[in-house]
Amino acid sequence: VYYQIFDNSLSQVGSNESISPADPEFMMLPSTSAFLGRAWFAWADPRQDGLNIYASTIVYMPTDVDDGDQPTLPDDFALQQNYPNPFNPSTTITFSLPRVSDVSLTIYNMLGQKVRTLVSGGLVAGTYSVIWDGRDDADRQVATGIYLYRLDAGSFSEQRKMVLIK
Repeated sequence: VYYQIFDNSLSQVGSNESISPADPEFMMLPSTSAFLGRAWFAWADPRQDGLNIYASTIVYMPTDVDDGDQPTLPDDFALQQNYPNPFNPSTTITFSLPRVSDVSLTIYNMLGQKVRTLVSGGLVAGTYSVIWDGRDDADRQVATGIYLYRLDAGSFSEQRKMVLIK
């Protein structure tokens, strides 16, 4: 399995690079998967003491090459008001990222105590929707009340209020 980097004019930069420690003729059962700017490659190599499983992950940046099916990327960071609001038993929180960012989306009670972390980690540019089911990090149903949700993405930070009614 190889990957190739291209510049903005679609000219190759460098040569094909291998992501595999195994020779291609010894790669059995290869599989690939890609999601949110990450690609996973897995294969088996039967040469050394039985069957060895290998995997590799590549983080990639989506290109701006127009294939006609790509959605438009957001221009700015944004945190939308959840819906429905008030809610019972669940609500949807939508946010947008104009570029790759380390993201944290966290729910707090009115005392400022963390209730639940919904998103934590790197995400590529795009618009995301996350459902909160009214449960805390220990999977317990939280009480009726007002809650805050906060999005931190790089230097961007914003919070909004929501109401859980039972």
